[in-house]
Amino acid sequence: MLEFRSSDYRGYGAWLSHSAFGVWEQRASATTAGITIRGSGRFGVAGGQLTGSRPDVVASWRGLMTGTPQQGADKGNILQGDTTLTYRTAGNLIDAEFSNIVNLDRRKAHSVTGFRFLGIPVSSAGTYAAGSKGNRIEGGIYGPGHTETAGIFERSGIVGAFGARRH
Repeated sequence: MLEFRSSDYRGYGAWLSHSAFGVWEQRASATTAGITIRGSGRFGVAGGQLTGSRPDVVASWRGLMTGTPQQGADKGNILQGDTTLTYRTAGNLIDAEFSNIVNLDRRKAHSVTGFRFLGIPVSSAGTYAAGSKGNRIEGGIYGPGHTETAGIFERSGIVGAFGARRH
């Protein structure tokens, strides 16, 4: 995992062989007629070389997640945890589990140490999505042989991204 930082943004993420993922916080300000307006936004990003199909056998991937709380005292802190995704051919569904979530800035476990998304439909193109704003996941399967998966999520006040390799 790598951190990128400037006065206007902070990012934390990683590259795999066929995909990449990260979480970003962008800050901006503008002054008009003597009034300064400041704002910030937090978002997850993921992408890469989509496989273009779903696996034809049961598959699982392990990797990392990163995120940032959208509110509260930890807002803007960097979180990191483990990710496990499991694909079931019956129903073409994928489950995503995020665990061992720690706050890297505070060097301690985050108040939300884990959560899951279960039964996410996987399209014939190897992409998946479920939920709506504040409680959603979206991702894809990347690389030859379905070797990687990466995506973004919002859950439990956290916005983030994940990437994992097939094992």
